[in-house]
Amino acid sequence: MSQNTVRTFIHRNVERQLVREYLLRETERAGFGGLHFQRTPEGTKVTLQAEQVGRVIGRKGKVIRELETRLKYDFKLQEPKLEVEEITEPRLNAQVMASRMASSLERGWFFRRAGHSTAQSIMDAGARDYYQRRHNRPR
Repeated sequence: MSQNTVRTFIHRNVERQLVREYLLRETERAGFGGLHFQRTPEGTKVTLQAEQVGRVIGRKGKVIRELETRLKYDFKLQEPKLEVEEITEPRLNAQVMASRMASSLERGWFFRRAGHSTAQSIMDAGARDYYQRRHNRPR
């Protein structure tokens, strides 16, 4: 691989991380759960996973249009198309649970209590069963 190709990959990944951090900040109250980037001939398709889709879209699509224009002009993405996908089980999404735990720590919860209640919530959602089914492991 030439130096120019390596530089292109690094630049693209840095750009994606900056977009991820921006969208995390902007959609944190909607329960940000992750991003998927896909380059298409028409432009860049960004699929955002959120707990509350309505908060990301906004009234008459105002918020999502504003996010798309910011991605286009601030991050110089080619024709960004932002799609929002609802998270079916938020307690099995690591990003959502990390944000919830961080907010409980910010509200003054003792760290052991916050960690234990978060872990218990994840296990109650069926994380162990989900993992074992996914990796074909016996119980």
